[in-house]
Amino acid sequence: MSLQVKDYSRAHIRLGFQEGVEAELRLMDKRGQLLSRGVNTVMLMNLSHEGLCFAGSVQLPVQDNYMVDIRMTINQIPIVLRGTIRWNKKHEDGYLHGASFQSSGLLRSLLVRVMNQELLAQQPQQLKIHQSYQRLVHYSNWKRLLGQPALAGGRGH
Repeated sequence: MSLQVKDYSRAHIRLGFQEGVEAELRLMDKRGQLLSRGVNTVMLMNLSHEGLCFAGSVQLPVQDNYMVDIRMTINQIPIVLRGTIRWNKKHEDGYLHGASFQSSGLLRSLLVRVMNQELLAQQPQQLKIHQSYQRLVHYSNWKRLLGQPALAGGRGH
């Protein structure tokens, strides 16, 4: 699976999958009941902690009276997301759709972790930078909890 980091000048980063990630899509009513027994296979194009974009052969309407249930595996971790279609547009021989999630803080935290693992798996040269950043954040948080400035005199002590 080939990965790209995309920003799109939005408030959150999206991970773009050049080859796409296969996912299963089901339609549900607002109570979570399946609307049909059919399962559509779609290709996940990008993912953020708040939404995703997928390509499929069927155009889904932009309406709040139903949800999509999307099941995928990323980094060998099965993920089930439920959300609402926010936009769609014609793309090649099918359609692109954007969906926002109906998720808890815990699920969003899991998504950020899975996305981070995938990014590090695809770009291992970033591991050292990531570890340094994590140490800095950890150090700053402890200093803040102790009531001390994170950086004294412009240098870490």
